[in-house]
Amino acid sequence: EIIEEARLDVFHYFDKTFFERWDNDVKQVLMMMCPFETFDIEMAEMVTGNGQIPRIMEEAIEIGSFLVYHGKGVYSYRTELTSYLKWKASILYSKNEICEIYKRGGLYYEIRDDIENSLKYYKLAGDENKVSWLLVKNAEKHPGMAHFYETRNYYFQLPEEDILKSVTLISGICMLHSLLLQVEESERWY
Repeated sequence: EIIEEARLDVFHYFDKTFFERWDNDVKQVLMMMCPFETFDIEMAEMVTGNGQIPRIMEEAIEIGSFLVYHGKGVYSYRTELTSYLKWKASILYSKNEICEIYKRGGLYYEIRDDIENSLKYYKLAGDENKVSWLLVKNAEKHPGMAHFYETRNYYFQLPEEDILKSVTLISGICMLHSLLLQVEESERWY
């Protein structure tokens, strides 16, 4: 309880010291991008819908050392700011708005064929249809090109009745168990 109270005291200090002084665009973009470990200009534009991201990132870097620039337009947050911004976003945004941010992040990764991150953010958004659809698309790939091992947890989280509705998912689960040397489970799905 004491640790949580101290954390909230620090967050309230952040509110008064700098957050209230920031431009609204900076506040919005920083809160919307905080769920992502790293992001680039294009991703920030897609997730936020704001076309002024380069200017906003410059402004954010000028007002403090909260952002880390990795070169080639890639940014990340310092750990302290990430925790604070997630807390602040949970207060200022509804659950639906936060889910929408996750969905846009999932779409960004989907377009770039980064299935692992795409699944992660669609799952956080609660979009089970999109998760299933991506797993089907992954299972349709040649086993050497698919990401079975990396996405195994998502396959294993699917309800069995959903898997049984799709021959492709059955095939994917069978292949996954085979890759994991779980012969009996692989045979069961086969």
